[in-house]
Amino acid sequence: MTLLEVLEDPPSVAKVLPQIIALSNRDKEALGFLPNSAFEDACLQGRIIVARENAEGASNVAGYVLFGGVFPHARVYQISVNNDSRRSGIASRMMQALVARLEAEGYLSLSAKVADDLPIAASFYKRNGFQATKSVVGGSSRSRQITIFARSLNTDDLFSITRRSEQPDLLVSLALRSTRSGDAPFYVFDLNVLFDLIRNRKRTASARRLFGAALAHKVRLVVTPEFLTELRRTSFDAADDVVLKMALQLPQLTQADDGELATLAATVHRIVFEDTHSPQAGSA
Repeated sequence: MTLLEVLEDPPSVAKVLPQIIALSNRDKEALGFLPNSAFEDACLQGRIIVARENAEGASNVAGYVLFGGVFPHARVYQISVNNDSRRSGIASRMMQALVARLEAEGYLSLSAKVADDLPIAASFYKRNGFQATKSVVGGSSRSRQITIFARSLNTDDLFSITRRSEQPDLLVSLALRSTRSGDAPFYVFDLNVLFDLIRNRKRTASARRLFGAALAHKVRLVVTPEFLTELRRTSFDAADDVVLKMALQLPQLTQADDGELATLAATVHRIVFEDTHSPQAGSA
C-alpha cells in the first residue's frame, strides 16, 4: 500500500532536498535551471512543499512545489512530479496545500509563468483555478512567449467582510475578523497616514502606534498603486525622495479592474453622500 504525505516544515524538507534537486535538474528544460543554493535557501525559508510516497518501507519524493514572491502576492517558481507519479492528482494536492497555507498567511494572490510550448502545464493551472492574465516575451536565448496565470486567494479584506455582513445597511467594524487563530487583520492605509508618521502632525502618535502594530505582526499594512502614483506626483525629486523610496518597499494590492472599481466607487458615493443627503452628492 502506498501512502502519500505532504511535507512543509524545513527540517523534513531538508532531508529530501537531494531528491528535489535531482527532480528539478531532470526537468530543467521545462522548469528552467536553478542552482542548488536556491533550493537550500528556499528550504530554510519554508518555501518548498513536498509530496512524498511511502511504500514497502521506502519513501520517495513524488513531487514538489517551490514558491516565493513579495507579500501579499505569491508566485510559483517550479512545480514538478516524478514520471511514475503523474496523472495521480499529486500536483493538484500540493497546489491545494500551498493555497491553504498562503490564505492562512494573508496573501491575496498566487501567480505562475508558463511558456507557450508547455500546454500541459497551462491546462494544470486552469484546472486549479488560475486564469491567464497577460502574455510577455521570454528571455532572448529561447524567444518563447510566456503566459502569466493568476489566482485570487480567499483572504479576508474590507470588502469581503462587508459583503458577508448580515446587516449590510449598518456600518461594520474595520477591525477585520479573522477565521483562523493567529491571523493578523489586514489594512489598506491612506497616504495621509504615512505623512502623519513622518511629520509632526496631529495624528502622528496614532500613526506610530499603527506602524508599531504592523512591525509586531498584529496587523498587516498594504498600499494601492494609486497611493504610489499620488506620492510620485507630489514628490519634488522622485530620484532622491526618501519617503517615496520607503513607500515603494511596502506591500501593494493588485490593480483593480476598471469596471469593478467604477461600481465600487458608485456604491461608496451613494453610502457616503446620497444616503446622508450631503450637499456634495453628485459633485466631482
